[in-house]
Amino acid sequence: LVDDAFIESARSFDVADAGMAADAEGLLQRMPPLARTLFWLHEIEGWSHQQLADRFGQSPSWSKSIVSRALARLRVELEKGESG
Repeated sequence: LVDDAFIESARSFDVADAGMAADAEGLLQRMPPLARTLFWLHEIEGWSHQQLADRFGQSPSWSKSIVSRALARLRVELEKGESG
């Protein structure tokens, strides 16, 4: 569902550094599917946590927690990449 949409969107970006786009795609692909889906819908598509909660039959704090952990993992991975 989101995997195909992500791949198509990632390919459509006009990024000066193609390696950067590949790195970003790789980081997102390594996320667990649910985390990747929620991250994409919230951060890229602009869904609110309430919308995610309604769609997935959960509470807003459920999606906040998953998106927050996904962002934290991305930060760690990006910092690793910058340092070495």
